[in-house]
Amino acid sequence: MQHTPFASATPSPSTLPPAAGRYDLYQAIHKALRRLYADTLVRLGQADPDDDAALAPVLAQVRTLCAICEVHYADEDRFMHPALERVQPGCTAAIAVEHETHRATLDAVRERAAVVEASRGATRRQALNRLYQDVAVLMAEDLVHMRVEDEDFNAVLWRHYDDAALQALEGALVATIPPAVMMATLPWMIGALNAPERAAFLGGARQGMPPTVFEAVVAIARQELPPAEWLKLAAALQLPPQ
Repeated sequence: MQHTPFASATPSPSTLPPAAGRYDLYQAIHKALRRLYADTLVRLGQADPDDDAALAPVLAQVRTLCAICEVHYADEDRFMHPALERVQPGCTAAIAVEHETHRATLDAVRERAAVVEASRGATRRQALNRLYQDVAVLMAEDLVHMRVEDEDFNAVLWRHYDDAALQALEGALVATIPPAVMMATLPWMIGALNAPERAAFLGGARQGMPPTVFEAVVAIARQELPPAEWLKLAAALQLPPQ
């Protein structure tokens, strides 16, 4: 995929004033997606085409990847792009086209996963290899895609919106995410963030969640994190370590 250069009116990130401490709408979900892509690709590469029981959870993870990506693209189209277009018209055009290309690839990935599931022998081996290649290409394209959003789109957002406005935008976006997709995303996100990011993310989430929902998120974190990382999080959020 060839990426259209970002609008020339946007300064290079190297020319922008430091954005240390600014609220980053893309960071947590993009880290989650990179982790999910990488793990899925490795598992596909290792999958035994002749072992149905071992292959089933790998194909389920491929479908989870597709579902999370589809919701993510829709959320960016609905919330992020209008906010960007209001202050720099035309800046999201190339990325919006890439979302459509990615959606077509997601459809192809799901179809290939169904072929793998339904076939056996040489047909399955060939289909599994093609699925591995399809996911690899989608990952490669999306990594470049996310880099544009992380650098160029954040530069626009930080120049035109304060952190309170960005947090309000994120709140409106998160409220529309289907609960099943949110719960599927959280383990990948919690495990992808570093300790300070994780504490900030869950500390902020705690403010807007009913206690029972936050307890469920904490249970995910306890299960997902290595013991040392869990203890750091528990200390930061003043949670019981056990």
